[in-house]
Amino acid sequence: MQNEGSSLLQGEAHARNQPKIIIGILAHNNEGVIERIISPLSSISGEIVVCDDASTDSTAKIAQTLNAQVITQPHRLGIGAGMRSLFLAASQARADVLVTLPTDSVCETSSILKLVNSVLKREADIVIGSRTPLRQVDLSEDYHTSLLTVYGLPVHDARSPFRAYSKVAVSTMVSRSSEKTDILPEARKLSLGIMEYEVSTRALSGNSPSRSGTSLSTNPIAKLVDFTAIKHPLEFYGGAAIIALIVAIAKSILTYDAFLHGGGLPDFDVIISVALFLVWIMLTVATVVLYSLNRKIE
Repeated sequence: MQNEGSSLLQGEAHARNQPKIIIGILAHNNEGVIERIISPLSSISGEIVVCDDASTDSTAKIAQTLNAQVITQPHRLGIGAGMRSLFLAASQARADVLVTLPTDSVCETSSILKLVNSVLKREADIVIGSRTPLRQVDLSEDYHTSLLTVYGLPVHDARSPFRAYSKVAVSTMVSRSSEKTDILPEARKLSLGIMEYEVSTRALSGNSPSRSGTSLSTNPIAKLVDFTAIKHPLEFYGGAAIIALIVAIAKSILTYDAFLHGGGLPDFDVIISVALFLVWIMLTVATVVLYSLNRKIE
């Protein structure tokens, strides 16, 4: 009995000394791939958190059957809010490392462990898995210095979703109450060290198609319009609003001039003028709202 009790205490002490690693996944309608993402991760951590961003399929149920903790968003909130939910979950669990993974591609477990070990060795607070080969940089080369690693070298794949965060990085970002889609610029301002390692990834097929049936990524014109309308509302909606206002004023002047010369006020011309002013008002409102939202996100 004494030996059994001693072994039990040693086992508990060993468990306490083990770093707590949490893997966070932001998912939306990924029932076709979620099992393939979660299953290999058991060798890295037994604590997997899936933030289900209002999926309409079986993503959450499948994740639960795989013993993942599921955070269900009541409605679609997007990447920024979803990432904040993962940060909050890691903070509340007092994780030593939070690993975030996407649902459109997978990374070899050895590569994920490379990111985790870098954090545990305190090389940096945020370790990025570069999906592109890391090339040698000539220190005399004139490169962009907005995002640098702890070695003063440029980050190659700043948009990579394969990342590992230290406990300090998690608590810092939670305290900032940030819902930004990309926290790296803010992390740099907060003096959080960044490292980058090359990782091996492969794309996943089987994600649910979009409701429209057409992917924006395969439609260059739709992709361009979507990017311009959402990211640059002043140029897109603002420009259209100015054109609508100019046409509305010109049409109103012509209609009024015809009235002064005894032509009366044709109903059709009046309706056109009013409609153009209404279009101008709606475009102006859209410009102000989207511009304000973009400023808030930034």
